[in-house]
Parts: sequence; C-alpha cells; structure tokens
Amino acid sequence: MEPYFATHHIAGLILLVIVQAWGVMELSQISQERRSDGPTKVDGAAWRITMIACLLATFGFPYLATHLVPSAQLRPGAVWCAVGIVILLGGLVLRGWSFKVLGEYFTHTVMVSSDQPVITSGPYRLLRHPSYTGILLASVGAGLASANWLALIGVTLLTLTPLLWRIRVEEHALLATVGDRYRSYTAQHKRMVPLVW
Repeated sequence: MEPYFATHHIAGLILLVIVQAWGVMELSQISQERRSDGPTKVDGAAWRITMIACLLATFGFPYLATHLVPSAQLRPGAVWCAVGIVILLGGLVLRGWSFKVLGEYFTHTVMVSSDQPVITSGPYRLLRHPSYTGILLASVGAGLASANWLALIGVTLLTLTPLLWRIRVEEHALLATVGDRYRSYTAQHKRMVPLVW
C-alpha cells in the first residue's frame, strides 16, 4: 500500500510542484537573510533539527505509515488528498506572509538584537509564531494528502515536537534580549493557534 498521492499521478504531480515551490520559497528566504554582526545568534541547531524533522515527517512518514497500517486509509482518498493539498497551500501562504511581514528580522537561525522591534502587523496581529503555524499546517496537509490517518497523526507529532522546542528557544532569547516589549506582546498574543495556545 502506498500513500494516495503516490498512486494517483495527478495528485502526486500537484504535490510535487507545491513542495518544490516550498523549497524555492525557503531557499529564497535564506539567501535574503541579513548577515550583519548586529544580531546575536542564539541557536542554529534548533532550525536544522526542526527542518530535518519536518522534512522527514512530511515526506517519509506517510510511506512508512501506509506500509505499517494499510487499514488506516481515509476514504474517499481523493477528498482527503484535496483537503490536504488546500491545507498545505494555506500553510505555505501563511509562512510566506510571515516572511514578508518580518522582512529582515526573519531568520531561520534564531537571532536577536536589543534594538529589534516587536512586529505586530500582518499575521503577527493574531499569533506570535505564524510561520511555525504555517509549517505545521503544511505538514498536516501533506499527511492528509496521503489519505492515511496514521500518517496524519505521525506527521503532526513529528513536526510539532521540534517546533515546540524551537519556540521555547526563541521566546527565551527574545524575553532575555528584547525584554518588556516582547513580554507585553506575549501577554496579548497566543503562540500558534488563535484564542487557544
């Protein structure tokens, strides 16, 4: 048994194009990141571990899950795959919007500087970490596109775990460096899910 997108060529092609666009978006953002001596690099490992875990979860676990538990199929597969692709696209739009709004302050490696502003526009009006919500949505969408509930659960957990670690690292750094400005922002904004957490 294979994930839905692996056995239905049009779904697989659509997913492949979206994933390639995601890669181009991430690489483009990395190439634009500021490299000045101003910000302090807090943790590069968090980004690498997060991205590796997300990639393995998103693209490896659906194959493993469908082989381990073929009976975990979601039916009708075409509907779940389509819903997954829409959620994946929504997550990537949210992540790209976050890149644009943060501008030079968006870095894949956690970096902070004392003069860094607290951004409260765009998706940051609602969430402290909308780009991470975007990654999670994209991964959940890929899990749904496999049309397998075990793949969906596995992808979600394998993506969420390193994201939670990175959030902890990033928030600790921002509170230590930016201080009360960020503390005030955290008191009024949820991390990843509006009105929930």
